Amino acid sequence: MSDISDISKALNFGKDYLLRSNVKDAELSAEVLLAEAVGLNRQSLYSHFEDKLSEVQQELYKEYISRRSNNEPLQYLLGYAYFRGLKIAVGPGVLIPRPETEQLVEVAIKNLKNNSNKILDLCTGSGCIVCSFANEFSDVQIFGTDISEEALAYAKMNIKKHHFEEKIELVKCNMADEVCEGNFDLIISNPPYVPTDVYESLDDEVLNYEPKLALEAGSDGASLLDEIIATAEEKLKPGGIVALEFHEDSLELAKSKFKTAGFKDCKIYKDLAGKDRILISKK
Repeated sequence: MSDISDISKALNFGKDYLLRSNVKDAELSAEVLLAEAVGLNRQSLYSHFEDKLSEVQQELYKEYISRRSNNEPLQYLLGYAYFRGLKIAVGPGVLIPRPETEQLVEVAIKNLKNNSNKILDLCTGSGCIVCSFANEFSDVQIFGTDISEEALAYAKMNIKKHHFEEKIELVKCNMADEVCEGNFDLIISNPPYVPTDVYESLDDEVLNYEPKLALEAGSDGASLLDEIIATAEEKLKPGGIVALEFHEDSLELAKSKFKTAGFKDCKIYKDLAGKDRILISKK
């Protein structure tokens, strides 16, 4: 039985176990999970090497390490992820927020002209986008839609946690079928956009745990594109904008289809990795 009675021993155990299990970011995972188990921040671990772990903390840490060794996402183990400074609850059945989606929100904000906005978030998932806009603007009306009960449960949890109930309304529906409102200043979406062949090559951490419904989108990654455009045509006010996160191989297709539908000022933005990732279009 491994000795994990203090922080130093526990940290070494976790690193070695995860390295042997071929877990990527093994050292980071061991640090984050140990910090969570003992109630410290990760940076403080190294100044508390001799601190003892209680039996409860030891058992919790061993459980964390065992689950992480099977490539269960770190965010699912913790029960949260950070998104533009907000702590967002996540777990099985909901997509983990990514930095690319933080960029999507930032680009959308830069393209909005004033602080009083009406916003529609399609495929809202955990609610990270709607919560981010509610946190950004004092005078805002936001609708978030999704077809997944599991995802909407997390979105509702996050909205309540951050006290955004008066700014955000959630609707279970396909795109915006059940949203009677119109004249939106912004329609934003991080829809499923991974082409099938790309999806099948993703890491086990994604394939085995995160919802396929939120990721895979047909052979060209664009299975929802026409519905998104139709929703924007119907619900967006003149001069309003669409902000779309999409696969790099499908963005030119998306840009072309928006132009054909009469949208203008279509511009593609790159993500932090230098890949085409975000499309802004104006009605």
